[in-house]
Amino acid sequence: LRHSMLTEDEILGAWERVRRENLEQQKALAEQRKAFADQQKALEDQQKALEDQQKALEDQQKTLAERDETIAAQRAENEKQRGEIEELRRRLGDRR
Repeated sequence: LRHSMLTEDEILGAWERVRRENLEQQKALAEQRKAFADQQKALEDQQKALEDQQKALEDQQKTLAERDETIAAQRAENEKQRGEIEELRRRLGDRR
């Protein structure tokens, strides 16, 4: 009967193995949680970088649109001045 029963050392050994496995699993789980938190932080940083890039692109587009408006206004002013110059040339030519 004693031979078929677990000894105290066997019971303690089995309990110690289970305890070690549990600690290892807890450690692995903690490492996974940390890795997940690091990944989450990296994703948040990437999202912020993308938002910053989008804002920079919008600012560039606005700047380009303003530049295009300025160029168009300058062209219109140049055309107006050309017309005035041609008018002056015509008047000067008429006086001769």
